[in-house]
Amino acid sequence: MAEGFLKELLKDKKVSIRSAGTAGISGLKASEEARRAVKADGIDISAHRSVPITGDIIDSSDIILVMEYMHQESILHMSPGSGGKIHLITEYSIDDEDKGMEIPDPIGKPLEVYERVYDMIKRSLDGFATEFF
Repeated sequence: MAEGFLKELLKDKKVSIRSAGTAGISGLKASEEARRAVKADGIDISAHRSVPITGDIIDSSDIILVMEYMHQESILHMSPGSGGKIHLITEYSIDDEDKGMEIPDPIGKPLEVYERVYDMIKRSLDGFATEFF
């Protein structure tokens, strides 16, 4: 959901955006709930496939946004020198109540949970885009 929203938000900018997971399985489709949550904004993530994060992805990234602190820890374990480029996504939220909060993984939850998570993602990425672009 985050990748799809950020790509739409920055579609007129020359920036590379990609999603990678710290514990996921490669090649999985976005869930039906995730597809439905972003579809309300006219975003189609049906072509998305999961990709595990690698050292090459970490090294080639300027900024890495994570949803949870454990994601940051996993990336730091893989690439100890990458700490300066890893940020909790909610650091940038336009809603002060979100700042510093983790965004929970909604996998297996009902659509309403995906929609709440997506709203947090949007508030965070709106702030991120404002700060950097």
